[in-house]
Amino acid sequence: MKKLVLVLFLFSVASLSCLYYFWRQATQLPEWYTTETVDGQETVDLSNESEIIAAKARLQAKIDASITKAEVADTQQ
Repeated sequence: MKKLVLVLFLFSVASLSCLYYFWRQATQLPEWYTTETVDGQETVDLSNESEIIAAKARLQAKIDASITKAEVADTQQ
């Protein structure tokens, strides 16, 4: 009888630990949301028009690269 109680107790502790772990993983805020520091390269001074144009160009280049990568992956399938 004591062994059964011990096994049930250990099983319940393990189950609660797993539930707690998965609950924390599911409800944890992403790192980009909680980080207060901003990377200097990613910030754009909106009063400087040349920085805005350069940021738009970098963004368009990332989008084009992503589209090209997706098209290559589609053609390989």
